[in-house]
Amino acid sequence: EKRQQLPGPLILAMTFGLKCGLLLLLLSTSCAQKAQEETVTFSLRDYTNLYRKAELKDLQRQMSADQANLEKENEALLNKLRNGQAERQHRREVLPQNWQLLSHEAQGECQFRSGQERAPATYNFTLEFRVFEDEWTAIRLIDAQTIVKNWSISRRSANHSDSFQEITLGSDTFLMLQPREEAKDVEAWEDHSLVTNVSGIYRISFQTHSHVRSNRQLQTLQLNLLHPISETQLRLGAENGHIREISVEPTAHWEAKEAANFTDLKIYMPSTRQMSLKWRIVPRGSYVADEPGAESSPETQVEASVVHDMLHSVDESILHTLHSFKYVLDSEQSLNKIEIHFPGRERITSVVAQGMTNWKSMPRSANATAKSGSVLQVAFKSSAISKEVVILVTTELSTQHKKRLQLPTAHCQRVLRQSGTIAVVKLANIELHQEAAVGAARLGIDQVPLHMSSKAGKPIILAYKFMAPTHTVDLSVIHHEEMNTLESVVDAALYKVLVVDDQVMHNLLLNLQNTQRQYMAVQGIDPDATIWTAKVNSVSSKLALRDGQLLVPLQVAGAGFESKSSVEIAWVQPLQLERAGMVQLKPPRLDMPMAALSMEVWFPADYEVNFTTSLRQVEAYSQRQPSAVNYETGKEVVDKDFDFASAPRPKRKDAGVQSKMPKAGSRWRFEQLLVVDGKADLKIAYQKPEAEMEGWLTYLSKICMF
Repeated sequence: EKRQQLPGPLILAMTFGLKCGLLLLLLSTSCAQKAQEETVTFSLRDYTNLYRKAELKDLQRQMSADQANLEKENEALLNKLRNGQAERQHRREVLPQNWQLLSHEAQGECQFRSGQERAPATYNFTLEFRVFEDEWTAIRLIDAQTIVKNWSISRRSANHSDSFQEITLGSDTFLMLQPREEAKDVEAWEDHSLVTNVSGIYRISFQTHSHVRSNRQLQTLQLNLLHPISETQLRLGAENGHIREISVEPTAHWEAKEAANFTDLKIYMPSTRQMSLKWRIVPRGSYVADEPGAESSPETQVEASVVHDMLHSVDESILHTLHSFKYVLDSEQSLNKIEIHFPGRERITSVVAQGMTNWKSMPRSANATAKSGSVLQVAFKSSAISKEVVILVTTELSTQHKKRLQLPTAHCQRVLRQSGTIAVVKLANIELHQEAAVGAARLGIDQVPLHMSSKAGKPIILAYKFMAPTHTVDLSVIHHEEMNTLESVVDAALYKVLVVDDQVMHNLLLNLQNTQRQYMAVQGIDPDATIWTAKVNSVSSKLALRDGQLLVPLQVAGAGFESKSSVEIAWVQPLQLERAGMVQLKPPRLDMPMAALSMEVWFPADYEVNFTTSLRQVEAYSQRQPSAVNYETGKEVVDKDFDFASAPRPKRKDAGVQSKMPKAGSRWRFEQLLVVDGKADLKIAYQKPEAEMEGWLTYLSKICMF
């Protein structure tokens, strides 16, 4: 057979393919062996358990991470809650409620048309509140007795500056009548209230109608609010009329702009919940009293009754009179000007009245004589609107030691009636008796009005009542001569003396009463003595010298000072004690009597003494001893509920050098009552006793006897 020869290139290709196949076979065998070495063979059950454990570990790691995140979020929420509670606590210390009033505006209008008996006033209120927390909150708005309409409630977020959005009342925000807790009447009192549980800023608007009281062209508008207001605007309209005599309570400042048929008022007042506005409508073409004190027209003439109370204080040569005129008007109105005639010779010294602008006094007639009397004119503000006006007038009348006295009177002009009371007190050593009384009847002292008796200052001795100003009361005056009494007296005096070998120390302590004396003269102090201490009421004082006398300044009783005082003087003077001699220890002489004098003498114990004195020697004092007086008060400030019973005793702050007398030797006591003109004397005769000495001879003789 004949072999077929393959071409050379084919053989080469087959050889290359065979080599590649062998190489791949070797590589696959190597990889299979390596894979077989890294692969673990186990059962399906073991594989399932292993898978579940791995999944459980993954879940545990995920739960730990989630728990850590939750704890962080919880801690952040707790911190936010704590901060919110602290902020709420601080806020409630200032604002106990969950809301805050931001603004309160009120604009009103009252149109009074001809033929109307009353004209209601319409007020538009706008209030803004901030509600802090999302919790149920009730905000009282206005009294339920007020006629209210046109409610409008809008809200916006407190944290953003977005505009107000009107809200629809529903379950989370609504209006209701809420009982007032502080109501004291039997009938329950209620208020219109806004109730909500949504925080934010609320704007509430509503319209009210209020009645305006009218009395003889005087209009009165009263506002009673639940929230304070400090500014309001009001338009007062009046056809064919002027708005006059505007008055606002509480005291306020207002700006008025008058137009053809209305007047616009802008009122500024202190923050208040109540406002009373009064004004008068004057018809056009009639007389308008714009200026204070201008005469009123016949249509607006004041009709008043006067209660006239007088208090007469009779002195030695002057009669002081206090007049109280109480004008009771028929309605609340302005009292433009009043006129009072005083027919006597008294001189008007002062006039006091609320709402008064000025007053003047003039003679009753052109030919001014002493008997013509005087006229008092008092002008008032047009805004002083009231139903009662009280005017206090004081007068003086020279009596010049007259034995007969006619009490002054006063006549109020253009009034319906004038009646009152008369009270008389005396200020000097005189006697007053009734001589005659025409048009006046005696009255019990206890029936004098309290507002007059409280101003008397002295007991009232005569009292009358009268029903008309034309009355006369004549009194007889008996003058008595005054007797002089003691201006000062020493209640107790203690005089201490300490005698040593070369000097003597003196200490004088006094308790005295003083009414008029400015100085106390002290005599008997040696000119060579050295003054250590001089105190008046425990305060160091400077002494004066006049004609060899020491002058001690005293405090006069009255003007806030007590009549009891204390004086303490200490001085030292030289003295040389011999073996025997005499010492005169006479207490200082004062220019005022002493009720009780006590004396204490200390003398060296190694002397024998003998006393020659006008005083009585005692073992113990029978009278109360003087003590230092101190009227100084502290300036410390204590708490409201301070317990003064447990407080320590205050430390007295004394000015000057403190001198305390030492004690040495033997003591003797003396006392005397009623020392006048310094009649108290003490002399001491002293000597040293002879010593019993045993000489050397006596001693030696005794030895020799043995």
